[in-house]
Amino acid sequence: AGVDTSGGAFDYDALSASFVGLDAKRAGAAYALSASLVRALVGGHGGDRLRALLARMKRGDGFDDAFVASYGVTPKAFFASFMETR
Repeated sequence: AGVDTSGGAFDYDALSASFVGLDAKRAGAAYALSASLVRALVGGHGGDRLRALLARMKRGDGFDDAFVASYGVTPKAFFASFMETR
């Protein structure tokens, strides 16, 4: 990705907020970190769970509820675990 996202540049709440107000450098870092999180989800659990998450959201479930149903942890807990292993 070429963007340094180390050093706690984003916490969960900042990353889960809209990227609209970010300057180009911070937006690029936020998108790079988000992409890394998705790769970790797919790499660790396969694409079926990601598809299940998206299907639940399409049916109207909120993101947090759909995430817990698909992965067994809250998005915030997954983010914290991911950041600990970076």
